[in-house]
Amino acid sequence: MLSHDDITLLLTVLEFRNISRAAGALYMSQSSMSKRIQDIEKYLGYEIFIRRPGQKTLEITKKGAELFPLLSQIDRLNKEARNIRDSEEKKILNIASSDGPYMLAIDDAVMDLYKKSPNWLFKLKNMSYSECVNAVAENIVDIAFIGNHIYRKNLNIVPMYREKMVFVCMPHAPYPEVINPQMLDVSKGIYSPYSSEFSSWFYSTFKRRCLIQCDLISEVKRFIYELNLWSIVPASVAADLAESFQVSVHPLNEDVPYRVIYYAVRRGENVEATEELLECIRERLRDKEGIDIFPRGTAF
Repeated sequence: MLSHDDITLLLTVLEFRNISRAAGALYMSQSSMSKRIQDIEKYLGYEIFIRRPGQKTLEITKKGAELFPLLSQIDRLNKEARNIRDSEEKKILNIASSDGPYMLAIDDAVMDLYKKSPNWLFKLKNMSYSECVNAVAENIVDIAFIGNHIYRKNLNIVPMYREKMVFVCMPHAPYPEVINPQMLDVSKGIYSPYSSEFSSWFYSTFKRRCLIQCDLISEVKRFIYELNLWSIVPASVAADLAESFQVSVHPLNEDVPYRVIYYAVRRGENVEATEELLECIRERLRDKEGIDIFPRGTAF
């Protein structure tokens, strides 16, 4: 049976794909790590890594590729089991989201809840929309925030708030006060898929793709600032960019689909902690410019 240390070792080697770097991360000698991997492979009865002379980056065997998802799951379950010991008499809240909702409201709401009562255990996970929904369905998290309405049996997908889309660029860029998207040079733009509705509008408007496409808001920030590019972003992202880099924010002269943020919870469950979180988020969003909160109980 593989021990906790064995699983940690293998997952670390997978992360670095290099024995020397993985050994350094675990404060082991390279020879000790290599020997332990050989012992594990002997115990399992198959090789996990392909070793080629002079090649520093390790390759994974076909059986190794089947093994690692199992190890990741075992490692996660081990952590959850240990957390049970540390979470006695605590309110536990597992939250999944993309980076946008975290940046706009979730992080602040978590801080509000913690300040009210330190008797909380928060577990925050950053995932794609589909991963978020799967995590709720598989009981990995209690609640997830997503930017598309993704149907899953036995889940409630509830609209939480919507954000207006606006144009952002650096202050010295030569753009008018109100932006006509038809006049924009798409090769100077950065595209991020904030929602399926926005993606459809973007490609029908510009007919071709931006040269830079990214999922993370941190990447959008960097490219606007360092390459003097433009992007069309939700109101919350524009506010964050304006605060960070003093970007110029412009309205658009046509209706662009709002980005709607939904929360996903399992049907039939009424978790007190999720209700407190949702109320904190509503309070945080109430006076935000360009953001509309849906009434409680709204369904699409």
